[in-house]
Order: sequence, then structure tokens, then C-alpha cells
Amino acid sequence: MTARRWIIAGVATLILLAGGWYFGSPWLTLYQIRNAAQAGDAAALSGHIDYEALRDDVRRQLRDRLRAEGVTRGRLGESLVVGAIADGVADAVVRPEGLEAIFAAEAASPNTPFRMRAADMKMRRDGFDQFRLVKRDGQGGELVFRRHGLGWKLAAVKLPADFRPLSN
Repeated sequence: MTARRWIIAGVATLILLAGGWYFGSPWLTLYQIRNAAQAGDAAALSGHIDYEALRDDVRRQLRDRLRAEGVTRGRLGESLVVGAIADGVADAVVRPEGLEAIFAAEAASPNTPFRMRAADMKMRRDGFDQFRLVKRDGQGGELVFRRHGLGWKLAAVKLPADFRPLSN
């Protein structure tokens, strides 16, 4: 083969590998997360979670919802109560045990965090750096994965519209 053919073959191979990664890596990540959740392997599951970003996102959404529900009256009281509730819920749910329930294949229970179950969701791409799992029935709630190097990590969640922190 000539040098030109080698270059063309090399470029074609790189394009195929990049396309395979782009389309296949989210599925591989979801497969690995599901297997880790079903096996109760917290270390393997944690490798696919950006806990800091996820907790911050959940806290922010919970604070907004609690304020909208009018938890307390008065600035100082509202700030303290809302912050304490949001921090407590985020810390309780955004841990390997809480996330295992979302990704394990068993049926959702009332204790499943945010009433979300990955098996009831489908994947939607948001470009090169992000994909989401959204409910198949279109009823709120999303799990947002962001690219980290060549892999993906769960970095945010969009709480279902009907999720109420104090009544769920």
C-alpha cells in the first residue's frame, strides 16, 4: 500500500472509533452503573457519579421549591430552615445507597429517590458533552450525565415537577 492509502485508512479508522465512542460510550456507562447498582458495588457506582455537582444541583432545586412552598415567614428563618432541609435531603439521597435504588432493575418503591427509576427512562443526547435520561411517559424528572474525560458521570438531576420536598 502506498503512504496515501495508509493515511486514508488511518483517518477512516479514527473516524469510526470516534463515532463508536460517541454513540456507544453512554450506553456502556449506563450498563456499568446498572451492574454496579444491582451488585451493591458502591465503589464502582461512585466512579460514575460527580457527587459534589449532584449535591449542589439537588440542594439548589430543593431550596427553590421550599421557598416557593413558603416554608417560613421572615428572611432569617426562611434561610435557615430552607437551607437545613435542602442540605439534609441532598445529603441523604446523593450517596451510593440512594442512587443504587434509582439504577437497580427492581421495581420502584415509594422510597426510591425522587420517584425516579432508570429502567423507566430513555436516553436523549444533548451534544458532545452531555446526555440525559428522561422518563418514557414524558412526566418530569431527568438524570443528567456530563462528559468527564472519555467517560460520563451523573452530574445533575431535574426533579419532577410534582416533587414536593416536605410531602414526599
